Amino acid sequence: MIPSLPSSAHARFSALRAVRELDTCSDKEIWSLLRYADEVRVPAGDRVAEEGRLCTEFVTVMEGVLCTTFHGLSKLLGPGGSYGWDAMCERSTNRATVTVEADARLLVMSHEQFRAVKALVNCVWPQHNEAGLGAVAVTRHVSSVSP
Repeated sequence: MIPSLPSSAHARFSALRAVRELDTCSDKEIWSLLRYADEVRVPAGDRVAEEGRLCTEFVTVMEGVLCTTFHGLSKLLGPGGSYGWDAMCERSTNRATVTVEADARLLVMSHEQFRAVKALVNCVWPQHNEAGLGAVAVTRHVSSVSP
């Protein structure tokens, strides 16, 4: 990813305002988060995340298109779409591979930056049921002891 030239704060605000997990935040709170997001431009064809690898970034699309692929199912993310929320909250792995379909301008938060969001949003973290967008799989571990 290549750092982008500074853009209008309004465009960055609009991108974060569109993130559904932040819909309970006030405009003032969204403005306060802008300093924690880096803006980058990513060319078509680049991979943003790989399924099964540790999730290291929360990504919000400002311009362009990303494609998430999860077990053969694909979904496109355009402006206002985001990826990595649950995995960042859980400090877990990417649940999909994400590639750039059309040159993109993204807002990106590392774990350190994302902590500011976690501190601000005081709520139960949502669980998504859409393929490739953070669907949470619950696994039950049972151990048995032989007499």
